Amino acid sequence: MALHPVIRTMLDATQASGWKGVHSVPVEAARKFMSDRFVFLGKGPEVGKISECAIATRGGTRRGRLYLPRGAAKALIVYLHGGGWVVGNIDDYDILGRFLADRTGCAVLLASYRLAPEHPFPAAVEDCYDALLWADAEMARLVGKRLPLIVAGDSAGGNLSAVTARLARDAGQPKLALQILIYPATDADLDTPSYRAYAEGFGLGRADCAWFYSHYLQGQRRDNPLVAPLRALDLKGVAPAFIMTAEYDVLRDEGEAYARRLAAAGVAVSLRRYQGVTHGFICMPNLLDVAERGQQDISRAIAATLEGKGNAGAVPLH
Repeated sequence: MALHPVIRTMLDATQASGWKGVHSVPVEAARKFMSDRFVFLGKGPEVGKISECAIATRGGTRRGRLYLPRGAAKALIVYLHGGGWVVGNIDDYDILGRFLADRTGCAVLLASYRLAPEHPFPAAVEDCYDALLWADAEMARLVGKRLPLIVAGDSAGGNLSAVTARLARDAGQPKLALQILIYPATDADLDTPSYRAYAEGFGLGRADCAWFYSHYLQGQRRDNPLVAPLRALDLKGVAPAFIMTAEYDVLRDEGEAYARRLAAAGVAVSLRRYQGVTHGFICMPNLLDVAERGQQDISRAIAATLEGKGNAGAVPLH
């Protein structure tokens, strides 16, 4: 399918600005670019209540922000933001926290984690798994009662969601109702067909991903399943999954390969590829009809899971 006209306009504007990608600038400049981009995306809807949290982890206290829906919450989503483990923060993701609480009727906890290169792997994994444990332990205080717990994230946050879902399985806690993986990084192989097809000119590029991995791993092994969940030997028994990929995205193939691995392991999984869009589309509902559709699909997947029907709201695995 052709690129969505809104995406085409954004890519043309980025090219005209002279921006070469995060790999071409220092870390702090990349972080500023990310934050400026989110300001451009606008604001999210009003929700019932927003409060700041202090999340206890083994590495110290991390920032969190809790979004409560207008009505009674159906579940608690711990959301892990994207940004290649190097950029991004919960302030950037305020728009998505608001939209998810509004669209799904769930409480949403944006959980921060330590970023590379200051804090390389496995700091982010430890923080995110500890955030899940903290949310589970503090749920009654946060939302008033026990609710199903969901982990979700996009890009690097999708990677961390997949990794922590497997850690939860291995440890037997916390119990997760669903993992929502939005264009997740599941492998460190930068030579898949989608990497070759969209290496440049589509937002997130191959050189950007190499830059992210170099800062995150700093020489550590790329085939570690805590880095590349697609490399895990056994995925049986992890939480059911709803996986979203974007047509024009270097990470498309590995996200879809992970869905197939989960299905082969007997995990209930649904996969949807969103046509005509690039990496990062889910945060653009103010600009992009496909993003609105994606958020509605997330809501349907959650509702189906809570009703015991599996991920019936998504299209079948392909």
